Amino acid sequence: STADRVRTLKLIRPGLTALCRGLAFVAPADIPAERADAIHSGEQLWGCPTMATQDVTAARAWACARVGA
Repeated sequence: STADRVRTLKLIRPGLTALCRGLAFVAPADIPAERADAIHSGEQLWGCPTMATQDVTAARAWACARVGA
C-alpha cells in the first residue's frame, strides 16, 4: 500500500542520503502513475541522485559512472 511505501522510504532515506551515490530505476512505460511519479521525483524524494529509464544498459552505464567504475 501507499502507506507502507511511505513508511519504508522514511526508514531508508537517511541511509540513502548518507551512503547512496544514486538509484537507477528500470521500469516499463506502462507502470502505474503513482509509482512513475515516485521514480521520477528524483533527489527530493529519495535523498540521492536518481535516473529512470526503460533501458537496462543505460541504467548500468549511469550507475557505473556514478561510482567511477
